[in-house]
Amino acid sequence: TAANMYSGNDFRVVVCGYKRLYDLYVITHEIGHLQQYMLTQNKPASFQTGNSVIQETIGDSIFLAIMTPMHLNRLKLIDDSALFPSPENNFDLHQLMHMAMLKVPEVPFAFVFETFRYNLFAERVDMEHSNDYFWDLTRKFQRIEPPNESINRHQLFDVSAKFHFAANVPYARYFFANILQYQVYRGLCEATLYGRVRGNQTLNMPLHKCD
Repeated sequence: TAANMYSGNDFRVVVCGYKRLYDLYVITHEIGHLQQYMLTQNKPASFQTGNSVIQETIGDSIFLAIMTPMHLNRLKLIDDSALFPSPENNFDLHQLMHMAMLKVPEVPFAFVFETFRYNLFAERVDMEHSNDYFWDLTRKFQRIEPPNESINRHQLFDVSAKFHFAANVPYARYFFANILQYQVYRGLCEATLYGRVRGNQTLNMPLHKCD
């Protein structure tokens, strides 16, 4: 988690991490929050928290840039051969599939999670039937069945296993951030290549290769 200590230049990331790709993603994402805190540290406290959608977008946009073959090669995390894909060694395809598996499932999950949360708090569904409703949404939008169907899940509350529900963190921010991060990343690429964000400019390279 990222923390603004509201004490001068004191910004922190609390992490228990390992040397693995997912932890690199989490740390990058949290540092995105720190960027927001640092850029607004001289503003009133209400502004320092920032728009939650933008908060979630920044770090993920930077992660998209970090995961380009050129950048990973510069960090010596992949060797030169990965820069020249071949049928035997198609790093581009591997990366695109990895990012797709990381990003695409989050969109329907975020929709399901926030729809459930909103309707529960709005009392459109009662607690007695809430777990059934959660799995109805999950089946409809994610095509996922509950584990171990021999167990009667009617009286359970599976959604509470997600930290954001227990901590009362709205999840719509992640739904929109999963869309906006590609627009921000493209803007960063345009600013790098052309000195400004053009919006209607065709990039001279595939977006996933823009370091």
